Amino acid sequence: MVFRGVKYHIPATFPEPKRAELVRLLKEHHAKSADTVFDATHIITNSEDFKGCEQVNAGKVSVVTGLWVERSIAAKKMQSETYYSASPSKLFSGVIACSADLSPGDEEVFAVTIAALGGQWRVNCNATVTHLFAASRSSKRYEKAMQNRSKTHIKVLLPDWFNDTLRLGTRDLDTTGYEWETPAMEARGAELQSFSLKPIGYSSNVWAGRRILLSSSLDLTPSKRCMVEDGIRKCQGVLVELTSNDGAGTFWEELELVDKKRCEVLITRHRAGNAFLLAWEEGITVGTLRWLLEMQASGIVSGPRDRILHFPHPPVKVIGIKNTSICLSHYKDESAEYLKKLIKFMGGGFTTKLEVDNAVLVVASHPHCKVIADAKERRIPVVNHTWVEDCFIQWKHLDPTLPKYTLKLSDADDDFAAEVGYRGVGSEIEEIVAAEQTRRWHLGR
Repeated sequence: MVFRGVKYHIPATFPEPKRAELVRLLKEHHAKSADTVFDATHIITNSEDFKGCEQVNAGKVSVVTGLWVERSIAAKKMQSETYYSASPSKLFSGVIACSADLSPGDEEVFAVTIAALGGQWRVNCNATVTHLFAASRSSKRYEKAMQNRSKTHIKVLLPDWFNDTLRLGTRDLDTTGYEWETPAMEARGAELQSFSLKPIGYSSNVWAGRRILLSSSLDLTPSKRCMVEDGIRKCQGVLVELTSNDGAGTFWEELELVDKKRCEVLITRHRAGNAFLLAWEEGITVGTLRWLLEMQASGIVSGPRDRILHFPHPPVKVIGIKNTSICLSHYKDESAEYLKKLIKFMGGGFTTKLEVDNAVLVVASHPHCKVIADAKERRIPVVNHTWVEDCFIQWKHLDPTLPKYTLKLSDADDDFAAEVGYRGVGSEIEEIVAAEQTRRWHLGR
């Protein structure tokens, strides 16, 4: 009963064989045909320009691609309509992507851009992933994906597919010439990496002339660094250029530019090092690459402290979380990916089903959930997601048995997943950064 309650309308934008196939799938899974476009709950289309489109109430009717139908059936439940937009501006609509071996900086560019342009990004390569980006054949993810490709139908792609989708502004760009170990890919090998990249597709006055320095710590490949730099200029930012190391800069050059107050914004991965400390003490805005890209995508600038992933974290892993396994239960889609990213940055691993070696169970459910009973039987601490966020902000393993993290009977009607991803680092970050620097000073003596 995948489409129970769905009343669909399919405009004459599909070829008749495709339209007939969609009608068959929808009817087989209990959807009903709407009498007119005005009676529909869902309009299935490959174009926003269909008869009656100007009269559709976008707030009440979901306009999605045919892929939404196919993916919902495969998952045995309706998928979020948000990620299957028919808008030509949503270049990555229907894409669920993951990295095999991209550098941390490049991965952040891919993740934020794909999400901003209609797709989804996954921290781990699970069964939902449709596109895996691999820069080489050497990673375990690449090997596993290639072994299972005939079953999963995952597309294992060169990063150039992402590049050319942006460069050409083309949605649903044919992947054939970009898929690893295919004749088409080998044939066009000489062409790859030969194009300059198009900046992320936004143009606004976001930065209003602010001087922005990209830290040498970002770990961006030259092509992605150029892409980020062009995006800053397109949003009216003034790029503080690094001249050494082929434009990627060095620690000393970065420190000198901060010391001379050449920048108003420092984009960096970690809250460590003299350049970060000096920028912090001088009141220079310090944010992550994710913060920069998301501000450009939204067109509205909020402070980096307003979201946890917008503020840099320390470079070392968290003792007590590093190499441990944490179970995430009842968190889905973006909420789950957000928590996975926090855990990954801290050095931990994660599962979605309770396992004997899990150190903690993080659950978005009430105290009567079966997985909670199983965890308590195995004496695994059960917490809500604020434990993960607090550990990340303070960058240390916190006691999961503290009352603020434990679930109570009064939580029975709460949906903790709805609260995930909106928290900032708070004013406490000033004391945390000061304490971190004091510890480093004592260790360095």
